[in-house]
Amino acid sequence: MRNYQYYLQILGKYKWIWLVLVGMSVGGTYLYLNRQTRLYESRTEIYPLVMYQKTSMLSLNPCVQVRRIVQGEQFHRLLINARICPSLTVKNYEERISFNETARHTLVIRARAENAAVADSLLWQWLYQLDYIGKQLTSMQMVFDTCSLAELIPWDYFHKQADFVDNDSARCYTEGNGMFFLFDIISEPYCDKEPVYPPDMLKMLIFVFCLSACFSFVAICLTEEIRKRLVKTT
Repeated sequence: MRNYQYYLQILGKYKWIWLVLVGMSVGGTYLYLNRQTRLYESRTEIYPLVMYQKTSMLSLNPCVQVRRIVQGEQFHRLLINARICPSLTVKNYEERISFNETARHTLVIRARAENAAVADSLLWQWLYQLDYIGKQLTSMQMVFDTCSLAELIPWDYFHKQADFVDNDSARCYTEGNGMFFLFDIISEPYCDKEPVYPPDMLKMLIFVFCLSACFSFVAICLTEEIRKRLVKTT
């Protein structure tokens, strides 16, 4: 009981300082969130496939192939230059466009923009671009001879455990093998009506209030203890 009264006395003594600290934290958070651009997120899920006319051909993991394509600088610039989303730049690309592989070996892609329609359009453009570039890449046939491109690629560049379906030796793509890259859209781009950023204002203000109140009170108690000890030593 004495400890309880002691802390209440400290709070009563420094209540205005405590209120100012909490108010500055909550007010600063409100102003920051209020000035942030609202972003809507569109999502789609695809199932990449690599097909061959010859079933004996060894293929790369399709999800690995997609990641190598879409993480390239050229892919980024093509999507930016399409001007589907004027605010999309090289600097914020990683924040606006993201994807992850699921346990079912599908890819979930997310695109963020200032409104839902633009987010959907940006994701559709991403899918069209992947389809176009995938076809362009697989149309190049690499022939295994002394002048081929395949010999210039070191085999240790490929990680057999992650990239290939089995542990057999890697085979190059030869003319006439008929390799086709494609993907199936499991769910078309869909955007929720509510923005995903910034987070819910009320929840964030309550969280900041509780956090700042606790830290401010601890800081005031420590300050009071330090003041008392300094007084005793003098």
